[in-house]
Amino acid sequence: MGTITDHLPDFVRHLRDERQLEPSTVGNYHNDLNKLEQHVGPKDVQQIDINDIRSWIRSMKDHGNKPATIRRKIHTCSAFWKFLHIIDVVDHHMPTKVLHMLPKYRRKVADNWLTEDELKAFVSAPAPTVRDTVAWLMLAWLGLRRGELSALKCGDVHLDENRLIVRGKGGHQRILPIPDELEPGLKMLTHGQPDDAFLLRSQSGQWSVAAIGKAFKGHIARAGLDRRQPKITPHVLRHTFA
Repeated sequence: MGTITDHLPDFVRHLRDERQLEPSTVGNYHNDLNKLEQHVGPKDVQQIDINDIRSWIRSMKDHGNKPATIRRKIHTCSAFWKFLHIIDVVDHHMPTKVLHMLPKYRRKVADNWLTEDELKAFVSAPAPTVRDTVAWLMLAWLGLRRGELSALKCGDVHLDENRLIVRGKGGHQRILPIPDELEPGLKMLTHGQPDDAFLLRSQSGQWSVAAIGKAFKGHIARAGLDRRQPKITPHVLRHTFA
């Protein structure tokens, strides 16, 4: 029936095209399954059993993986075998019956956010372009993720209705009100642009997640917050918004 590697391309296409998951999420699934195959060897998927998965769990624990990481990797395994079942590669053979044995973990409560003075410094620091200004204000006032910033289209901005459509993880959408501070920049970025144009553009078209992260570090330095510990990441602005 084939090894994990044999079925990975079809699974990746399923995640990307049918489930429409974020590229980073698809990459995590891919990496997790590669790690599983490294552990069990080039074994036919029909032959991988619960004992293989239990052995993998023990190995991950021995290598210092946290319970949350182990749970994520096993849920990846579950999704993969469900896909194999859908396409009739496996029948009732589900190593993911081991899911009830997953290690418990406590969801970590966010403990890193900006103080009021730090937030003022962040939003007041000058940015080199209107695009950058809008991006940092969206992080601060709307709590968006970098991937959500990158994916925004001009058609997602409805200034006349004072709403912004944000497409999050797993293709889920939410509608957010547009703060007054964002209106001038959004008008400039959307003026004369087609609905399918990226709102935050670079020379190549879409402002990538990696490029947003690099620009964010520069803005943190301009705001005088680059020496702060723990470090400020875009997700810290999401914690602050929450």
